[in-house]
Amino acid sequence: MERRHRYQLKSGRYKLYKIVIYVQSVSQPPDRTLVNGRLIIGDITCHYNAHSELIRCAVNPEGLCDRCPYYQS
Repeated sequence: MERRHRYQLKSGRYKLYKIVIYVQSVSQPPDRTLVNGRLIIGDITCHYNAHSELIRCAVNPEGLCDRCPYYQS
């Protein structure tokens, strides 16, 4: 989500004119698991898994678990 504020100069002062919000769709990661009512991404058996919906791993946040050199069960 991206937010932009637009201002307009009136009587020598800037006033908020418009707020524009851009939202982009994101594809769901294939390695999601439901744990205690929360969707966790990544391999939940790994010691470094972040247990988050947004970040897979603490040491390799962008990479996939199957090719990670830091994997520890």
